[in-house]
Parts: sequence; structure tokens; C-alpha cells
Amino acid sequence: MSYALACTRANPFRAVAVISGGEISGCRGGTQPIASFGIHGVSGSVLAIAQGRSLRDRSVSNNGCTPQSPREPAPGSRTHITTTYSGRRAGYPVQWAAFDGGHLPGPGDGSPNESGVPTWTKGETWRFFAQFQ
Repeated sequence: MSYALACTRANPFRAVAVISGGEISGCRGGTQPIASFGIHGVSGSVLAIAQGRSLRDRSVSNNGCTPQSPREPAPGSRTHITTTYSGRRAGYPVQWAAFDGGHLPGPGDGSPNESGVPTWTKGETWRFFAQFQ
């Protein structure tokens, strides 16, 4: 849902965070820049990581970032890797975090299960949004 809103309403929104997302609600418009943070598990069985990468790559293109193939954690590593793209238009960062896990909104490093409370996603998402204050 947040991705569909980012596509159709990029102007009134400043930034978007998409956790384990894919383009299932469409993307009417989808050519305007919007600050974007994507988080996706490398072993997602509900929405494969390729779907998350596709959303990320659209933001990379729309925001004028330098394309790259960021590192992603190996299955079984129980960690995450966050990449911030360079070469972007001023004010439109793109950040990508891949984690060892499946379709989870609250993964925790060191655990194969969703942990919720100690998840790293809350802090990284807050830092991403807080840069626009």
C-alpha cells in the first residue's frame, strides 16, 4: 500500500518505507522522485526479493541515483546489510536493507524468527525519516 501511494502521490508525501513489498496494487504514475527506504528478506516466500529489488530500482532511477548491485546477506547469516545509494538528486535518498529471513516486518539479527521488540527495522526506518525534519 505504501508503495502504491508513493507512485500516485509522490508530491504530498516526503518519503516512503516499504517493508517486504512488491508491486501488487499497481503503480499509477510512478515517475516522480520520492525518498525511499526498502527492506526485504532474501528468503521471502510470499513476495520474492526480486519484487523488492524492482521497487528499489524504480526509486533509484526516479531519484537519479547511481545504479549498483548492493551486497545482500547469505542465507543462514542471520544479519542484514543496509546500502545508501549515491549520485541522487538533492533531497531524494534511496536506502535498501536486505536481511536474512523471509516475509517478516520485524526481523531481528541473530534470530531466524520475527522478534518485533529487538528488531533493527524500527531504528533504521526512524533514522531515514528523521533526516527530513
